[in-house]
Amino acid sequence: MIRHYELVADASTVPVVMYNFPQMTKITIAPDTVAKLAGHKNILGVKDSSGDFVGMQRYLEVTAGADFAVMSGNPALGLAAYQLGAKGGIYAGCSLFPKQCVDGYNAFLKGDMAAAVALQKRIR
Repeated sequence: MIRHYELVADASTVPVVMYNFPQMTKITIAPDTVAKLAGHKNILGVKDSSGDFVGMQRYLEVTAGADFAVMSGNPALGLAAYQLGAKGGIYAGCSLFPKQCVDGYNAFLKGDMAAAVALQKRIR
C-alpha cells in the first residue's frame, strides 16, 4: 500500500488524500502506513470513513506535529474528531445540508460547543 500511494503521489499534479473506507475496499489503511506516508510532499492527508473512532485517534497520534490533515469521513463522528484534532471532514451527506455542516464546524472553531453539539445532533 505504501508503494501504491507513493507512486500515485509522485505522478499526481495535484495533492493526494488517502482514503480509508474498508467497508468498500476490504482493506484498512494501518496507522503505521499513514505515519510513513504523512511525510510525502504530495500527500496532504487521509479521509477516514471507517467509523472506527479508535483508528482515527491512532491516525491523529501518529501524525501529530506533521503538516498533515486527518479528516473525518463519517458525520456522526465529526465533532468528536474535531475535538481530538481532525482538521475537518469530507461528508457526502453535507451536499444535502451544507449550511448545517459548515455552521457546526464554525461553531466548534469559535468554541461555541452548545451550538456545535446541537448541529452535530442534527446531521448524524
